[in-house]
Amino acid sequence: MSSTALPSITNRPVAVLGGGDLGRLIAIIWAKGRHDVNIYENDKIGQVDLLQWCRTASDPRGQESPEQGAVHASSDLNATVQHAWLVIEAMPEVLSVKTQMFRQLAAAAPRDAVLCTSSSEYKSRQLVTSLEPSVRSRMLNMRYYMTPSTRVVELMGCGETDPDVLLFLASELRRSGMRPWVLANDSAGFIFGRLWAAIQHETARLLEQGVLLPRDIGGIQADLWEHAVSPSLLAAEHPLSQKYPEMHTANSLPEPNTKVPRVTFNDKDPSETWKRLEQAQQVPISVEALQKPLMYFVDVGLRSDVIMDAYHAGRILSGSPDGKPLRALASGQYLPDGIDVSPATGQIFWTSMGVPGQQDGAVFSSNLDGDNVEEIVGRGVVNTPKQLVVEPQGRKIYFADREGLAVWRCDFDGSELEMLVRTGDPALTEQVEDPARWCVGVSVSVRTGHLYWTQKGPPKGNKGRIFRAHLEFLAGEDAGNRSDVQCLLRNLPEPINLAIDQQENQLYWTDRGEIPIGNSINRVSLDRMTEAPLGGIQAWPGRDYELLVRYLNEAIGIKLDLEKRHIYAAELSGTIYRFAMDGSNKITFYEKQGTYAGMTIAYV
Repeated sequence: MSSTALPSITNRPVAVLGGGDLGRLIAIIWAKGRHDVNIYENDKIGQVDLLQWCRTASDPRGQESPEQGAVHASSDLNATVQHAWLVIEAMPEVLSVKTQMFRQLAAAAPRDAVLCTSSSEYKSRQLVTSLEPSVRSRMLNMRYYMTPSTRVVELMGCGETDPDVLLFLASELRRSGMRPWVLANDSAGFIFGRLWAAIQHETARLLEQGVLLPRDIGGIQADLWEHAVSPSLLAAEHPLSQKYPEMHTANSLPEPNTKVPRVTFNDKDPSETWKRLEQAQQVPISVEALQKPLMYFVDVGLRSDVIMDAYHAGRILSGSPDGKPLRALASGQYLPDGIDVSPATGQIFWTSMGVPGQQDGAVFSSNLDGDNVEEIVGRGVVNTPKQLVVEPQGRKIYFADREGLAVWRCDFDGSELEMLVRTGDPALTEQVEDPARWCVGVSVSVRTGHLYWTQKGPPKGNKGRIFRAHLEFLAGEDAGNRSDVQCLLRNLPEPINLAIDQQENQLYWTDRGEIPIGNSINRVSLDRMTEAPLGGIQAWPGRDYELLVRYLNEAIGIKLDLEKRHIYAAELSGTIYRFAMDGSNKITFYEKQGTYAGMTIAYV
């Protein structure tokens, strides 16, 4: 347990002290992340200017949000910070000014508020010497970079900062679209600045020696960091001396073999996470690298110990790749199947099949701990809902309805329920009983504007298909008369659940059909996929798609970890797996503790 109370963020603003260039940019970052923001600014004219700027500013993270929090400005410090859960000081770089401000904050801010300085020149440890331990435990440097479209924020404790405060703040930054990095030790300068200093120093030597031509600097650096921003391009837009004053500390940095004195963080009941950080031997570690995702998956309930009441023995489970014991978040579920998570709203969503053919399926939600379970799509509306995926940008849920012969979409609360695909008439028994019409897996690509789904065919019957259509109907069309439906792959063994890598535009799926190509995980590039030819030609690995993993045992669930480039998969026979994106490096979790169907992961 943390020795410092972590603040609740519900109905509490972020406070930014200083309405200059940096302060207003920090304010709009949090506002675009859906937080209300109070800005402390003494100058009345400055208040008008910064509020006007905030009203018209584009998202500095480069990812426009449909909604944003409210921004207020005040010259009253107490009113600005009175209810804040986070206070960020962005005042002029004058040590006496900052020290005096934090003395005032110690008295004025809530006793659980996290207190940060955005200073690049002064460490937070220099500002806390006269403050109580309870204040020092929640104080740190929070260093933003210009332009904020880099989204990088570095967090460095004051020497007594509670580790859980750092990790809590990193989590909230990530929820607001930023990329936080936690420094594992005290540092003269921040990580990015120090790395940049080394790059610039060596670049100068290469130029001096005639090895590198000036015209090639930006190009070669951009090639070396293919998916990153070239440091030279940043430097051209924001000169080093103006925007990165911490670089003036470069000459005082120790030589690489010089031992840097360790910093003792608040070690009262240290968290397991922080123990790992302390073992990292002074290497700065990102919170994303530090954290492992939570795994959420469905136990259908078809276990030998509950076979007499299997219809009501389903569970929603959570676990993690570090092997912690399984935790049942919800029990007594009625044949659950598909599951996904919205970390941004703190919700889990899952489908309940009910009794196949009786139109008593439902969709449920709960919070991340399994509390507040709600039936958001009630029984009798859909038939046998299967895979479910969350589309976070539009806050929509998509799910396939097997015997309902349909694919559906709704809002997170179950409203705006809309049928997107109809493969037959659920009132006609012969169509309901035709597995070729059964919709099972579903996924969406917002980037390309497409919906994908599987129609699995009879068990292990080599009649499975994968389809694609637009996310929105063409004019005058509906679920039953769509003209934009394409069958991409035909005569697969038995395709089940889907997952999309939107970055690479690749579709992954599980197949529980017969070996050698069934009971597998597969992948296909969508860049050149067109309508599959009609007829009996079977889609074949190596020619039409890639077969990544073989010899699974009733493979169902699949989820991609695009940050760490992993595939997670769940078997009905009772095993959770993780693979590299090419299907190699198999790791096994939670064997024979349930009968698993859908699964998902989340960094929360």
